[in-house]
Amino acid sequence: MKRVLFILTILTALTAVAERKMSIEKKAVRFYNQQEWASASAMFDLLIEKDDATASDFAYAIVSAEMQSDSVSAMSITEKSISHEIAIDSTFHYVRQLSFAQGMTALYENYLLQVKRHIPWMRRVADNYLMDYYTFRNNGPMMISYSELMLKGLPNDVRFLSTLARGYLIENQTDKAIDIYHQILSVDPSNYKVMLILGNYYHDLYHANPDKMEYKNEAIKYLTDASAIQATPYVQNLLRSLEDKPSKK
Repeated sequence: MKRVLFILTILTALTAVAERKMSIEKKAVRFYNQQEWASASAMFDLLIEKDDATASDFAYAIVSAEMQSDSVSAMSITEKSISHEIAIDSTFHYVRQLSFAQGMTALYENYLLQVKRHIPWMRRVADNYLMDYYTFRNNGPMMISYSELMLKGLPNDVRFLSTLARGYLIENQTDKAIDIYHQILSVDPSNYKVMLILGNYYHDLYHANPDKMEYKNEAIKYLTDASAIQATPYVQNLLRSLEDKPSKK
């Protein structure tokens, strides 16, 4: 009988704790949705003290702090999430999601820049996310800057090279972009996307300069290689167009 009473007591205590946490969560989300940032921060600060706090809890706390321009608290919460063994990728993911939902993309950018400045050992991780952010924004100069930073550690990383090439294209530095695409193929010879990019590039050059047979040969080479990987009507049409003499403008 005593054992049964003991178990019932434990279950009652656990239920009370769960109900209290649920009550705090409801208040926190309500304050957040009403944009009462100070109250939301207070509630989420309570939640992240729990052993079962999630990446989402920490992200809400970070965004609530950032909405009050309290980057000091946001950095403290970020460090606390790491001590709770929350994967930083998950925290960044939720901060991005919440910031964008508020229509505050700059908040996410500022947060990553703060992480880079105030948590030095996380600088490279933050740089990687900043590169992706600037790619999303089609910010050519920053795409170039951050992909070059990332390439210092991994000079043959295809994703970083692709971002660099795209940044050059956005900035109308086509020759530099094409050089990078050639570099990508030297690292990843079966990169179908890059084959198509180069095939199209030389295809258009040849049709604009029909006396330049080297452009035609390059176009045929890359488009044929692409077709060998994935034959599509689009690629086949491009190859056929190279068989005919292009009309001069």
